[in-house]
Amino acid sequence: MVETECFKELNVFGPNGTLSPDLNRSYPPEPPKKGLLQRIFKRQVRNGTGPVLPGRDNQHVQSPLTPTVAEGIP
Repeated sequence: MVETECFKELNVFGPNGTLSPDLNRSYPPEPPKKGLLQRIFKRQVRNGTGPVLPGRDNQHVQSPLTPTVAEGIP
């Protein structure tokens, strides 16, 4: 097995013969990757340029069922 170089990747070192970052415990770990559902359903920050979603801060949108002051309803 050694002659077939199946363990060749185990002998890879960093620059100047130091440990590679994945073997050096003093390096901080990489943050975990987000899953597919987290990427699809992530919350996006509203900057005022996106569409207004139903049921979300729509006080400025006049519904056809909501009476207006112009109709004389107090």
